[in-house]
Amino acid sequence: MSENTRFIVLKVIRWLVAIVIIGYVVRLLPEIYRLLPEPESRVVKLISLTLGLIVVCILLVGQDIFHVASRPVAMLIESFYFPRYRDAVPPANYKLPEYYLEKERFDEAINEYLIIIRYHPHEAKAYIGAFELAITEFNDDEMAKKIYAKGRKKLKKYPEDLMWLEARWARLANEWIISM
Repeated sequence: MSENTRFIVLKVIRWLVAIVIIGYVVRLLPEIYRLLPEPESRVVKLISLTLGLIVVCILLVGQDIFHVASRPVAMLIESFYFPRYRDAVPPANYKLPEYYLEKERFDEAINEYLIIIRYHPHEAKAYIGAFELAITEFNDDEMAKKIYAKGRKKLKKYPEDLMWLEARWARLANEWIISM
């Protein structure tokens, strides 16, 4: 018998014994209630037996019940301390790159635009901000052309955004004399 099978069999046996004990305790409760007016010695023995059986039952299956009952609480606490960002997409927040532009932190600003592009490839404003920065602050025509080409490719299904992107590129190309 494999270790896993043995573990499952033992767990099933523990649960069956616990269910039998619970059934016996439930059967004893009416008798205890009926005997309450009688002499205390018999009632005390039955109550002690009942409490002892409940303790045995808790020892048999308490760990499983505790695990099942505590899992939702543990998951809640875990979500606060160890959030899972793998599935979450950050919002397209333009305040951070605008703040960086204001403070003349151009490297960080273009990185923020590129992050927005990565998570929101259909945001024309991010492409425009990135290629404008690439040209005006970094004088990097190649980078600007790559960002513009990627934007054109991703925005084909959005004609209004594509027109906006192309108009801004044309204006920038005329100002900075970039060969398209």
